[in-house]
Amino acid sequence: MNIPNGKSNHEIVAPDYFDLETCLAEASLFESKAIYNASEDVFKILGQDIQVPKISENDDVEKAKGFEVNIPLWSAVPLARYATIYLPEYFKPEALETIKADANIIPVNEIHRYYYAIGRGFAKITDDGEARRILNHLHYLYRNRLEGLLKTSQCSAEPMTKSLVRDEKEFFDVSRNTYQELINWWRYQSKDDVRKRKCNF
Repeated sequence: MNIPNGKSNHEIVAPDYFDLETCLAEASLFESKAIYNASEDVFKILGQDIQVPKISENDDVEKAKGFEVNIPLWSAVPLARYATIYLPEYFKPEALETIKADANIIPVNEIHRYYYAIGRGFAKITDDGEARRILNHLHYLYRNRLEGLLKTSQCSAEPMTKSLVRDEKEFFDVSRNTYQELINWWRYQSKDDVRKRKCNF
């Protein structure tokens, strides 16, 4: 995954800087490839006790391979000179084909509990074209799941909200509360109409 040089947010503090879910999402570890001569101490700071493979100085093929390491999303830009973070499979173009088949059957919470926050995080650190593609991916998925969430929120039975990630659950809760308020208002109006009819007699 290519991280553009010198890309900045142009903000002193990002709007979601103090958001707990964003912090937890960006602390999630992702597969990366480190260059062969990266200092082990760099990754030990991140809690990654790695064993760098011994490579002969003349073995250019093995040098080019580097080695695998897991790093948190927030460290992708600071460590760009040492490691390249891989974009997760569930944000690659192929994943969109599955979403287009039926967005409501995608187990978003099982894929990653911070799915949308992770997607926004990767969009922030990649080039503009890839960022737009990831954000469009998230928008398409969320938009096409709204209808299903709206229908579920109106059910009388207790919904399986544990299968929803936070962004979806917030929408679900608003929809459910709005629907319940509408029902209460309708019931109140019906009772008021009955009282008025009795008074007329």
